[in-house]
Amino acid sequence: MIVNMVMPYIRHRFDIMTRLSVLSFVLPAVLSCVLFSKSCTAQQAQPRPFELISPQHDMTIRERSVTFQWEAAEPQNVSHTQPVRYEVSFWSNRDDFGASYTVHISDSTRTNPQLRLTDFRDTFRRHGRYFWHVTALDSNGGETTSPVWSFIVGVPGTQKSYAPNTFLYALEAQYVQRVKMQDYSNFLDTVSPTTNLRSFSDIGFIFMQSIGAKPHLDLQEKFYIISHVGVGLGLSGRVRLVQNQYVSVHPRIGASVAHFSTGLRDYASSLVDVRLGCDWIVMPRGYLTLRTSWLPVYHIRYAQKAGGLRTFKGSGWEVGIRCILSQNIVAPFRILGMEIDFQRIPLEVAFGSVTDSYTQVRMPMRRLTVSYLLR
Repeated sequence: MIVNMVMPYIRHRFDIMTRLSVLSFVLPAVLSCVLFSKSCTAQQAQPRPFELISPQHDMTIRERSVTFQWEAAEPQNVSHTQPVRYEVSFWSNRDDFGASYTVHISDSTRTNPQLRLTDFRDTFRRHGRYFWHVTALDSNGGETTSPVWSFIVGVPGTQKSYAPNTFLYALEAQYVQRVKMQDYSNFLDTVSPTTNLRSFSDIGFIFMQSIGAKPHLDLQEKFYIISHVGVGLGLSGRVRLVQNQYVSVHPRIGASVAHFSTGLRDYASSLVDVRLGCDWIVMPRGYLTLRTSWLPVYHIRYAQKAGGLRTFKGSGWEVGIRCILSQNIVAPFRILGMEIDFQRIPLEVAFGSVTDSYTQVRMPMRRLTVSYLLR
C-alpha cells in the first residue's frame, strides 16, 4: 500500500526532471540560433567590399599634387548598405605622423570616389614609406575597410626645383660695392678718373639652357648694361657632379667682359674677370645655395694722375649665399593683375676681395643681386 502511494509521486518528479533536462539542452540551442542569426544579419548590413586603385601599391611619388582613387562601395544586393562617406587614413612607421580625410558622397564621387591633395608635399614632408587605406561608412554605423597599400615619397627631381638654370630666362639687377679701405682709398688718390674703380650697378637679361643628361651641363649667357655708361657680356657653365636628397654639387666656370666710359675723351675702360667655383645647393628644392668662387683674373684698365695707362691685375675670392622664399613662407599675390611669386625671385648676397699683383692694393667688394625667373 505504501508503495502504491509513493510510486505516483516518484513518476511525477521524474517527469518534471525529464522536461527540465530537455529544456536545458533545447533552450541554449534556440538562443544560439537567434543570436547567430542576428549576428549574420549585422555582418551583412554593411557597405560592399572594395579595392584601392591608385597610386599603385609601392609606387614612388615625386609630384606635389596627387590624386588617391578607389572603387565605389555601392550596394550590389540586399546584403549591402549604401555608404554615406569615406574616411581616408594615412600613417607611417613613425609615431609622430598620422592624417585622415573625409570624402562625402555626392553625385560626382558616387561612382568615382577620390581624394585630391594639391598640397601633398606639405602633408608628407619627409621622404620614405607611407601607408593608406579607405573605410566606407553607412548611416547606421556599418563600415567596410579596404586593403592597406603603401607608397614612397621620393626626392623631387632637379627639374622640379628652383635651382639656377631650371628656367629659360631671367631678369637680373645687381649692385657691386667696392669698399674703401685705407689702402684702396690711397690708391684711388693716384687715379684719374676713378669712376671705373668705384661702386656700380648693372641690369641684365640672362639666357639659360641645360644640355645632356650625364653629365648634366647648365649654360648661362648674360647681356647687361652698366651704370657707368657701358655694356657687358658674361658666359658661365656648370656640371652637376653630385646630387642626393641632401645636397647638389655643381662645379662652375665663368667669364665676363665689360666696356664702359670713363669721362675722358678717346679713352674707355674695360673689366675682365674669370671665376672658378662651385655651387652647393641644399636639396630637395634648391631654396638655399652656397656659392664659392676663386677669381684668378680680375683686370681693370685705369689712368694714372701722373700720366700713363695701367691695368689693375687682381686675383682673389668671393663667397655668397643665394636664397629663395618658399610659398609656405610668402604666398603668391597679385599687384595690378600681375602675380608676384617670391619663389621666382632669388636673392643673392656675396662678399669677396681681389688684390693687385703690381701695387698689392686690396679691393674688398660686396655684391647684392636680385633676379626674376621666367619660363
